[in-house]
Amino acid sequence: MIKIISFLSVLASPICANPACRDVGQVCKMALSDLRPTQFAVGLREVERKQKRIGGLNARDLETYLMSDPVDVILGPGGTVYVVDGHHFALAAQRAYLSEVVVNVVRNYTHLDDNGFWDKMAKKDWLYIYRLDEGPFSYTELPRTFVEMVDDPFRSLASAVILAHSELAKNLPNFLGKCATSLSN
Repeated sequence: MIKIISFLSVLASPICANPACRDVGQVCKMALSDLRPTQFAVGLREVERKQKRIGGLNARDLETYLMSDPVDVILGPGGTVYVVDGHHFALAAQRAYLSEVVVNVVRNYTHLDDNGFWDKMAKKDWLYIYRLDEGPFSYTELPRTFVEMVDDPFRSLASAVILAHSELAKNLPNFLGKCATSLSN
């Protein structure tokens, strides 16, 4: 069964109701269709993992999950909203038929012209203009939607390593303790 969930029915949280929020640090809900990627590729295995998690949640757990890790965005010239962290999640949410996500406004650069904006984005390292083993590309070639991003299996590998490392880090004290006990016997 396909789940189509709107934040209007799911979220009753005290967050910004204005999808065009402007204040840095403001947490708002925004339509996925209003968000623009700042990279060419994602690891589809990571997207699928997140999509599966989203699809398995009831409305209340989904609200908690979405509020726990908002997508970081930059407000650009003309009010265009650019994702700087959360591309995998945004694509997973879109594939899970969500129409909106919770975002955190990191910076408001609406006062900059296009050249100043993209220069600032590059200097802050908020732009990844490579696709697989190709690039750099121009920011003008960035995908306009998340579904236009391509699969980069190395990004999936990197996500798997990071996830495994975090699990290892959580269990490292137990592992070291067992090693110490084994060595002392």
